[in-house]
Amino acid sequence: MIINYNEDNRVKESVLTLGNFDGVHNGHKFLISKMNDIANNLNLKSVLITFNPHTRFITDFDDKESFRIITDSKYKIDLLKELNIDYISVVEFDLEISKIDYRDFIDQIVSKYNPKVLLLGYDNKFGYKGMGNYESVKSYISDKSYSMKVELVDRYLDDKQKTKSSIIKKYILDGNIKQANHSLGRTFKISGSIVKGYELGNTLGFPTANLHLENKQQIIPKVGVYYVNFRVGINNYKSLCNIGYSPTFKKDKKLSIETHILNEKNIDLYGEYAEIEFIDFIREEEEFSSKELLINQINKDISLINKIN
Repeated sequence: MIINYNEDNRVKESVLTLGNFDGVHNGHKFLISKMNDIANNLNLKSVLITFNPHTRFITDFDDKESFRIITDSKYKIDLLKELNIDYISVVEFDLEISKIDYRDFIDQIVSKYNPKVLLLGYDNKFGYKGMGNYESVKSYISDKSYSMKVELVDRYLDDKQKTKSSIIKKYILDGNIKQANHSLGRTFKISGSIVKGYELGNTLGFPTANLHLENKQQIIPKVGVYYVNFRVGINNYKSLCNIGYSPTFKKDKKLSIETHILNEKNIDLYGEYAEIEFIDFIREEEEFSSKELLINQINKDISLINKIN
């Protein structure tokens, strides 16, 4: 159940965790699974508190313009819904809330959800200036004599590597899509509406759908050519996606996300909502000396993708 933290929603007793949960990756799922196990064993409700927007959009003034997210709020909530959590409490995060001392936030949590167990990730920090962490919270709860146990959840290791949002973002920015997907436990995707672009693909014989991102804070993979699944409604299309500047033809340095659907013709997608699921990185974007050389390379890209699966 989705509840609004700012409203008067109460839970009698719970097991609780909190965080941004950007990406809802394997590390997050490890923590949530542990929370659910404890809740089931103690016959308590599980409560997850998350923030919208990501707290760093509000608190990191110097990094606000460049900061990017793996999942927007709606997609994040959809992913969390799949994890059998009893209550997902969403904090509508703003500058005023960012200034709440972690001790006051703990008092609010106790009043609202009465957690008997509070799970904190190894790098979890919350409250004003990030002063709330495992050690400080444990000390404060002891001082207040709250009947609550604080448990530290150690880092999740996958193939002896840490799994955290910042590392997954680096994979995406490096074009290391397979590793990003492995750490996420699903295919990384972006979404938006299909709009008219430069229509350069039509002149080459490879019509493309130009994606306009819904969320400007969405992280975008590095410039290059990708094998993707292009989803429109219930339809899935094996496709070739180019993220870049089309240097052979364009000189305006405006980034575009163009997807060519393989083995399909005459599909009109303008105005449709679409999702691009990234499966693998194919090659770097190149500037070709002629139209013919570019066409030849695209045919090679398509041939390579058609051999997959």
